Order: sequence, then C-alpha cells, then structure tokens
Amino acid sequence: LLENQAELKELNARATGEVAIREAVQEVTAWAQDARFSTTSYSNGGRSTALIKDWKDLTTQVCDFQALLGSLKASHFFGTFADTVTHYEAKLALLDRVLSQLNP
Repeated sequence: LLENQAELKELNARATGEVAIREAVQEVTAWAQDARFSTTSYSNGGRSTALIKDWKDLTTQVCDFQALLGSLKASHFFGTFADTVTHYEAKLALLDRVLSQLNP
C-alpha cells in the first residue's frame, strides 16, 4: 500500500470528484424531468391568459443550475461529463432566454 500511496490518493480524489459531479448532474436531470410550470388564469376583456406562478423562484432555479453547471468545469474530472453538462447548459440557456422574453 505504501508503494502505491500516491496512486491511491489520486484514485480517491478522482472518485470523490466524479461523485460530486455526478450528483450535481443528477440534481439538474431530476429537476429537468420533474419541473412544471404552475399557472393561473388571468382574464381581461373576455380574453384569458395563463400566467406562470412563482416566476421569481423559477428564474432563480434556472440561474442556480446554470451556475452549478458552470462551476463543474473547474474540476479536473469534468471531461467524462462534458457532453451531458454542455447539453444541460444549452437547455437552461434557452429556457432562460425564453423566460426573459416572456417577462421583459
């Protein structure tokens, strides 16, 4: 064990780093699969429009997940997850743009 101490430390660091990244990606994945817009109906002049409830919470979640995914890139162990993270970054960026356009 002493002969391989440096390699074992590197392996442990890699495992710990990859677990942290995997858990962050799983958190974003779970949110993406389960997130729903909660709406309420607004009527004006005989016209009904669906309005998104909890607007601020939704935009905060999107920004938080964008920051989380961005922070993963600093890890030395990011490479394995790069495609998945890039995929979610693109989806969150699109959602952020659309939400911004809906509430200028």
